[in-house]
Order: sequence, then C-alpha cells, then structure tokens
Amino acid sequence: MTRPININTALKSTIVVFLMLTGLVSKGRAQEENKISFINTFMDTLAKKLPAEKLFLQTDREFYSQGDTLWFKGYLFGAKYLSASKKSGVVYVELIGKDNKVAKRMVLETSDGLFNGSMALDGDGLKTGYLTLRSYTNWMRNWGTSSFFSKSLFFDRLAGTSKVGNSVGSTRNQTIASEKAKRDQQNTDNDIDLQFMPEGGHLVDGLAATIGFKAMAADGNAMPISGIVYNSKKQEVAKFDSFHAGMGVFDLTPVPGEDYYAVITSLPTSKKYNLPHALPSGVTLRVINDLESGEIKVKINAAPHVNNKSPYYLVAQSRGALCYGAILTFKDREVIADMPKSKFPSGLVRITLFDENLKPINERVTFVDHHDGLKIDLTTSTGDLHTRDSVSLRLKVTDKAGNPVEGSFSVAVTDNGLAPADSSNNILTSLLLSGDLRGQIEDPAYYLVPKPENHAALNCLLLTQGWADYKWNDFKLPPIQYPAQREFTLGGKITNFLNKGLPDTRVRLFSKQPFFVLDTVTGQQGDFVFRDLPRLDTANFILQALKKNGDTKTVNFIMPDDEPVPVSVLRAATLPMKNKTLDSSLVRALKNNVEIKNKEEEVMGGKNTLKDVLIVAKRSIKGSKNLNGPGNADQVIDEKELLKAKKTSLMELLRERITGFHEGMFPLRASRSGITNGMPPTLTDKNLNVQKSSYMIKVHRVKLVFDGIDAEDYFQPSDLVERPFERLMFLKGIIEQFSAEDIKGMEVMYSNRYNNIYNAKISSSFEQLTFISPVDDIDYAYIEITTISGRGPLINLKDGFYTYRPTIPSWSREFYKPRYKSAATGTKNDFRSTLYWAPNVVTNAIGEATLFFFTSDRTGVFTITAQGSNMNGLIGAGYGAFEVR
Repeated sequence: MTRPININTALKSTIVVFLMLTGLVSKGRAQEENKISFINTFMDTLAKKLPAEKLFLQTDREFYSQGDTLWFKGYLFGAKYLSASKKSGVVYVELIGKDNKVAKRMVLETSDGLFNGSMALDGDGLKTGYLTLRSYTNWMRNWGTSSFFSKSLFFDRLAGTSKVGNSVGSTRNQTIASEKAKRDQQNTDNDIDLQFMPEGGHLVDGLAATIGFKAMAADGNAMPISGIVYNSKKQEVAKFDSFHAGMGVFDLTPVPGEDYYAVITSLPTSKKYNLPHALPSGVTLRVINDLESGEIKVKINAAPHVNNKSPYYLVAQSRGALCYGAILTFKDREVIADMPKSKFPSGLVRITLFDENLKPINERVTFVDHHDGLKIDLTTSTGDLHTRDSVSLRLKVTDKAGNPVEGSFSVAVTDNGLAPADSSNNILTSLLLSGDLRGQIEDPAYYLVPKPENHAALNCLLLTQGWADYKWNDFKLPPIQYPAQREFTLGGKITNFLNKGLPDTRVRLFSKQPFFVLDTVTGQQGDFVFRDLPRLDTANFILQALKKNGDTKTVNFIMPDDEPVPVSVLRAATLPMKNKTLDSSLVRALKNNVEIKNKEEEVMGGKNTLKDVLIVAKRSIKGSKNLNGPGNADQVIDEKELLKAKKTSLMELLRERITGFHEGMFPLRASRSGITNGMPPTLTDKNLNVQKSSYMIKVHRVKLVFDGIDAEDYFQPSDLVERPFERLMFLKGIIEQFSAEDIKGMEVMYSNRYNNIYNAKISSSFEQLTFISPVDDIDYAYIEITTISGRGPLINLKDGFYTYRPTIPSWSREFYKPRYKSAATGTKNDFRSTLYWAPNVVTNAIGEATLFFFTSDRTGVFTITAQGSNMNGLIGAGYGAFEVR
C-alpha cells in the first residue's frame, strides 16, 4: 500500500516543490511523514547551499584540420531551472589530446550565463584522431569531473600541413586503414568488456529481476553480442541478445545458493563473465515507464524475511528537486506506486527507496520527456544558390505552444563534404540526458525519438549507464572545496617565515602590458585579492609586499594552483570512432581536404601540385612556450646539446651557439621620421631619440623571452629618460643568472615566417612604431629560452617580490565573413569548411532573426545548425540544409 505525500511540480520554466502534510494524523504517521519532510528539507537546503551547474558548448563543427580555428559558444545554467547561473561567472575551456594531456586552455568570463571564443589549432601538440573539448567552472569541481561538459572532436593534422603534395593523401589513407584494421582485430579478440547491472541495484534470492547489460570492444565502441547465462551446474538458465549499441536486458530469478556466469556465443571466445551475487534477503525495485503512459509505475517486492510492518519511503527527484514522495507498507510482500509524469520536468528522474532508518536500499533512473524543447525553423533564400552567392537565413523560434521566444542562439553553416555534421549531440541531449550519465553515449539523439524501439533502447541505456550506487552521504552537506568564481580576480596569501598569515599588509600588483599598478591590503589571514582588473593582453605580473614606509617587505607568497583539473584516462580514452556512417563521412572529408590543399598550392604557386616531400623530424623543446609551436624556429638548441655544455654560462652559450649574436646599437624610427612635427619635444620624444644599446642577431634587435615572458617586461629606467646603456645592462644582469644547467632549450626566430606572431603578441605596437627602422629593414629577433624551473626571467627575484603567470580571460574574435559583389571577386581559393559562424544571434519579440552570408567556391550540400536558450528554462536545437549548384 502507498500513501503518497502531495509534492507538486510546476513544469514551465521553473520547478516548484512543496510538501503538504495533513493536520490531524496519528503520532506514528506524523513521524513517518516527517521523514519525507526531512528528505525534502535536506534536498532543498542542498539545492540552495550547493546549487549545481550545467554547461553546454556548441562548436562550429566536429571535424578540424591543422591550421583551422575552432569556434564555440557556451551556455552556463543553474541545473535546477536551466536558467542563467547566478553562481559562477568564470568558465574554463580545454582541448585534450590523445595523450590525455591538456593541449590548450582558456579562461572566459560569462555575461548572463553566455560566452564565446575560439582556439587556433596551429600547434605541434595535436595528433590526428579524436580530441576532447572539456569545459567547467571552479564550482563544478565540487561534484568531480563527471559533471564537466565534454565533447569529442576529430582532428586531422596532415590536412593542414603546407607544402606537402599527394603523399599526404596516401599517408593519411594508410594511417586510417591501419587504425581501422587494428580496431577490427581488437574487436575479434577476447578483450570484450561485458558488464551486468541488476535493476534497482542488486539481485535477491527468490525474487524475479531484470538485468541490464552492456558490451564494449577494446576500442571503447559498443559491441553487438548474443550469449547464454549458466548456473554453477553449467545448466542454461537464460539467453540474451543486445538490443541497441551493445546493450540489452533479460530476466532472471536467482535460486538460493547458486552463482551465475555468462558466455558470449556470437564471438569466438570462451571467456566467462560472472553475474553479481544475489543477496539472501532484501527488496527489489522495478520501473515500468511506457512511452504512451502518463504515469511511471514502480513495482517493489520484498523477500520473505523482510519485515512487512516497517514503513519504507519512496522518493523521486529531478534536477536536484524532490518531485514525489510516498510512504510504503507491504501487502503480500509487494507494493505498486504510480507516479504521474506531470510532476516531473523533462529529463532524468532518480527514484530511490529508503528503509525505516532512511538508508537507501534501491535506486533506479528513468526518463520523462514532455517534448517541450524549443522549435527552431530555419529558412534560406528562395531559388537556386550558386558559388559566391548571397544567402539570407531566417530563424523562427517558438515554444511547445507555438508562442514566439526571445533568446540567444549560435548558428553554424558547414560544408558537408569538408566537415561532416553531427546532429546527434546537441543542447537537448547534453543537458537532459548524456550530461548526467556515465561514460560515452553513442548517438544520444536516437534515444529521444518518440518511437517504441527508441524508447526500449533508452530503457537499456538507463539500466546500464544510469546504474546508481546510492551516494546519499548520510544526508550531510558535503564540504565546499572549490569556491565559485563570480568574476576573474587575482588573489593569494602572504605569510611570514613561520607560515603565519600577515594581516594589514599592503600588496602591489604590477603589469607591463597593459601598464597598470594596483594596491590592496591583506585580510586577517593574510589573504588578498585584486578585482575590477582591466582587459589584459598578457599574464606576466609582479607582486610586491610593502611596509608602511613603502620599503619592500620580506614575505612568502602563496598563490592558487592554476593547473588544469587532472584528466581521467578512462574518460578520455573512451573516444570512439562514433559509428560506421561517420567513419565513412570522415574518410570522404579527409580526401576532400587533401584535394583542397593541393588546389590552394596550385593557386598560390601558379604551378602543378607539389611533388612528394620527405618530412624530417625537427628538434623540439619539451615545455617550450614557442608561439609557433615547439621546434618551429630558425635555429634550435635542444636539451641534448645543453647537457654537453654543463656549467657553461648562458652568456657564453648565446655568443658561441647563436649565429650572429652580438652587442650593438639599434636605430630608432623616431630619429629618422621626426616625430615631433615641429612641436616642442615631449619627455617621450626625448626618450625615443636616445640611442639604445641592446643585443643583436645580425641586424635584428634581440628580444629575450624566458618561458613565454619578455624579459623587458620588467625593465624600468632609472629616470624619465632612458639612458643609453640601461637596457643592455638590465638584460646582461638577467642573462648572468643562468647557466646551461638551468635551461632545457633555446629557439631563435628572426625570419618573417617565425617572428611575425611574436611581433603581434610580445612586442607592443608602440615599440614597433618607434624602435624599428623600415629604412634599414631592421626587425626583431626573438630568443625563446625554456628554463627548467619554468619561472621566467627573474629566477633570483629578491625577497618581497613574486612573479605570477596565471591564465587570464580570453577575448572573443570575430569570424571572418567575405563579401562578394560577383563570382569573380577576389581569389579563387575560398574553400571554407565553416561557411558561417554567428555565436550571438538574438531573436526579437516575435521570435525571429535574419542573417546574411556568402557561399564559397564549393558546390554541394551545406548544413545549418542553430542551438540556444532563452536562459530561463527553454532550450532547443534546429537543423536545416541547402544546396549550392
């Protein structure tokens, strides 16, 4: 018998949960209902003090080549209502390589839960294959990495390699064929991971049970199988066949004293897989969630030894809110509860059975879908579209009732022949389904199709990857290890030599690019924080502790760890070649990309496709901050060479190993162009017209960059006007700190091929305009020095100072959109994989937005993907296509 407690859920853009208790009840029943109330109060407190967050990132596509840019738009929600998160305002985005290491990392600030950015895929750390895009907030770390957003992307390194001819295609095809053959061989071996998960958590002797199973091959992909279950006497007791993606279910009634094992009959293997042991006594829980039914039926059975008179408590939650509660008493060792689906929002429902002591004994996850996602209609220009043609795209967004919706959306238009579109992973599948389940889910959109076979497959998925282990933590609030970051700040702590925090101490923050100085005072524990920082271009800071008279104070600086969250090898290794259809699409795209690269070479060089080129491995410096990628330089001195140098000073190394290195005077643009223009010279003008001494490589002025930090960031003249030899003496003092034993490697960049990116990111535009002479064709030469400590140029920084290099917020760039007046406009090499990317599309009061873009030089089919939210509970994804003839 069940006695439901009236817990109502309003299913619009929010969840409202409240508990109605009867006023006149017996003492026993009041105690029972108070326990349901206790669970509800705990969950409500948990939701208020530890509100969970959900993240979703839409990328412009899922397939990238070397040299491409990855564009993304992010949505950060409070998990309960799917509205803009009020907890965090800082998000981390990382790209993880095949080696389970973070290859690229960004920090972004949100605005009303929204953010967007891009990553240039131009480094040497990425290899051909599947990568993982991962995103999280510091607050989300309190729930572990399983709460992070992650997405698989395919990266083709060879397709972006310049000056490589037809050998690229053959090499890539050989690589793909080799990997596929290896994968197929693995799948025929005995290394099949087969797991059995009893519904409700466990088997009980004498009670019928449903058992879910999932089979995975050695490569992490699902494996369709058939098999037989035997008892200890080798008697067949059940057969099983996978229904979808290597998953399936079968029924079994355990016999007391028996153990069971399974054998796969569909593969040539004799390996035995043990089923979980059955408990001698206990309770089982079975969920019946029919597609067309308006209720979730929960059937609970008890073994003969279970006390039927004790009350049990059945609760169901969704998005961290209690939506249903009932007090159960058994009649003939069975009880059935009906839960109206109207009490739950769309998404996963977690059903838990507690005993009289509020100990969880059974749990099951099921799914409710009210099909209330946003409807996004995409309409393109009428009539035939041709190459370099103008396209008008109209978005029309409505809710389930057909009402217009104002919201923020991201739109991508991609070339199916160059970047296969994946409509299976979107904001709906991520936030409602896959984001809360374990492991990788192949084709998650399949499970949300309202058909009987898809719904049956969803049941298999939830029985396996939704299998729970009752981590209720005894109704105690877990400790908060990672505070929420509402904004980007720089903070830490200072202590004395006894490691005791120093209160009321002034701390100064110094930045060179852009130049600013900020002061703050430490709190009672010695902690300090700098807020409202200006927009930053670099992350090279000096911190200084000061006495009241302004002198430097000797302290220890304790700064927060700015390292990425460790990558779970199991999670990152499960990056399957999603399915055969996508495999074949990728092969076609790889081939098309090779053809495109060859065409570009023909256009740029005005000659036939380049002949095969032998690619020789270059020397690379581990941990190098080289902006071109480790080893991409005009001259490289690696660790092997430095080990032979032993205690040789860095100055000697520079003079002996760097071709053309010497001291010299560099001319000024100011002295040639007359920057005063007849006006009285300012202090700045006077400063510029002083001849400067520095180090040179041939005719190029040297910039010394230690671990990605320009040594001159810390240079300050002794007076308003820089003296001729001050800069040289400053640099000499830094160089003399180091020997070969302190250094991993040196890379020299002076040609335009390698120093352009440094000119843009290391040297300021002020220096470019004043210190470089166009007449003598003088430019900068950069020496990137990678130290063993990784601390930059100030290895012997005096007490009271601290160099700090945190990851700083990135700023979004604008996607390049060409505009053609005719098909003949511009060059004939427009082969964009992403034809158009618009991360901030806002619909108006009638739910509409209109966009314009141009097609490229390629014909074929192009896919439009639009995803987004009103940031107040409504989410949706829409797809469209058009053909260019």
